[in-house]
Amino acid sequence: MSVASPEKLRLVLKLLSMSNAGLAAELGVDRSVVSRWLSGAVRPSSHNLSLLTQVVANHRPGFHTLDWERDRQGLAELFGVEGDARLSGPDGRTATGLDLAVFDQAVSTTAQRGRAYEGFYRILRPADSPEKGLAYDYSIIRMADNGLMRMTLASVGAFAEGWLLPLHNQLYGVLTDATSGGMTFSILNGLSSIKVQTLDGVGLGASQVAGRTPTAFGLYCERIGDLTGDAEEDERRFQQWARESPQPEIAELDPTLLTHLFPNFGPTLAAQGGDLVLQIKRATSRSSSASHREQVEAGFAHPAAATEAPPAGRAGTPFAERLRLVLKVLSLSSAQMAAAVEVDKSVVSRWLAGAVEPSAHNMARLTAVVAARAPGFTTLDWERSPEGLVQRLGADPAAIPTLRQHAEGVLPLNLWDQILATSALRGKAYEGFFRVTRPSLLERGGFIVEYGMVAPHPSGLWRFRLGSFGAMLEGWMLPLHDQINFVGADIASGVLMFGIFNGVGAAQVDAVDGVILSPSLDASRSPTAMAAVSEHLEDLSGDAESDERRFAELIERRQIVPPEEIDEAVQRRLLRDAGPTFFRAGGTLLLQMPIEGSLARARGFKPRLSD
Repeated sequence: MSVASPEKLRLVLKLLSMSNAGLAAELGVDRSVVSRWLSGAVRPSSHNLSLLTQVVANHRPGFHTLDWERDRQGLAELFGVEGDARLSGPDGRTATGLDLAVFDQAVSTTAQRGRAYEGFYRILRPADSPEKGLAYDYSIIRMADNGLMRMTLASVGAFAEGWLLPLHNQLYGVLTDATSGGMTFSILNGLSSIKVQTLDGVGLGASQVAGRTPTAFGLYCERIGDLTGDAEEDERRFQQWARESPQPEIAELDPTLLTHLFPNFGPTLAAQGGDLVLQIKRATSRSSSASHREQVEAGFAHPAAATEAPPAGRAGTPFAERLRLVLKVLSLSSAQMAAAVEVDKSVVSRWLAGAVEPSAHNMARLTAVVAARAPGFTTLDWERSPEGLVQRLGADPAAIPTLRQHAEGVLPLNLWDQILATSALRGKAYEGFFRVTRPSLLERGGFIVEYGMVAPHPSGLWRFRLGSFGAMLEGWMLPLHDQINFVGADIASGVLMFGIFNGVGAAQVDAVDGVILSPSLDASRSPTAMAAVSEHLEDLSGDAESDERRFAELIERRQIVPPEEIDEAVQRRLLRDAGPTFFRAGGTLLLQMPIEGSLARARGFKPRLSD
């Protein structure tokens, strides 16, 4: 969860026995402002976060801004409340994020390439209901303290927040929507340039219409502005775009772009040599670089971006991250620090953005400001690791998840409490060995059958593994509401795979269906989405070594099978025509797996579709 997230703010209000109105009164703001923080519609600005922290400190002496980065259990313990069982796994450990095998690779690539993608973007995509045409979402992409790129997305009044992970020459998006409690994934065709202008790819999410249908769609991202270097000004500009939210006029859009984003695909097209599934092909990608002049200027603005930055959480961490930590521990906003150092607010903003570092004169002034609050602090203390710096200022680094996440290699997510709680309630229903069937792109007319295993993990989540063509996907099953989200990493190729499936509210689940999104297996690695059906095969034995042997046996089975070996109901569900041509004839525009006609079912409800 982010700093002062709605979940944490609600918890602190409960711990202080304070109402929304009481907090608003102490802050001197309108009650509606606090309500919007609690709903997740907006986040407190740096100034308001500083005021909010001071209000809490008045009731709980010693509380500082960095304490907002504690997890719920850490916050509860800070206020003298022992334990928060809802956040703990089976062995009592508290999960803080997704452990992904490609995390370190993503951090390293972000250090090299991340600043090329920073900025404001307008994203063209289909509306939630195809009859409504097209929609624009608005996004801000910026570097975060943990070495990753943070992405915030505004979509018709709803906000989603998460991460963009660059791997090879593609971008993988993982976002959670605090408004709807759902997840959105994407794979974008990236570029090796100093500054990116446009990106295209495939998105996967749950539509906002009744039924929350798993839906894959083409999308096109266009840069509409650069970051200013002032974090508060950037947030203000983003909120303005989000509020105004101008929507597209189809007549004004490039027809070739629409054809690119809304291709026809399915068995009818495949029989004529066309596409069987949804792909935004890399060979015809609309991703583009900024102008020559803009790239030159961007290169000079961030000359260090071409070299690998030191990993976060170790000695050698960039000064910007250390300064952010100091401001949080001291509960100071950037404006307050600027006033104390006697420089313009934009100067501190540039320090925090990493654009420049303080001169020797300003470094001495900064150190004096810190020393006034932490006696004995010297210029040499700025060279401490983040953990050492926080400890030097009197805070406990072990209680701050963002200081642990890089070392642990985990991807933090909003809605973490909800994911853990739903996993505890629903995860066991999906436990066991399963088989996944999806269309084959390597052998036209055939199907790929893969085998996997879902098992509990000490973190409180359920881990899944899926064997495919000698490769191994490892990742997490994330239940939210009545759907199952999957995030997995392919260790061999270093890419990510996502999935959203229709779940079942039963004690034991026999089958689920949905949509998966991954790069294609050919040389182009085009973002590709296709329908899939997963069927339960057998339960786990309870013996870990025995289960490992059984899994190894399953993934040795033949993986491409002919149509005659696949149940007709599964074939009909997996192979459907879609696109503008079929939509005009009364068919489907997008790749969707609606709950109507779903093959998802509880165990024992009816015979399995296949042996």
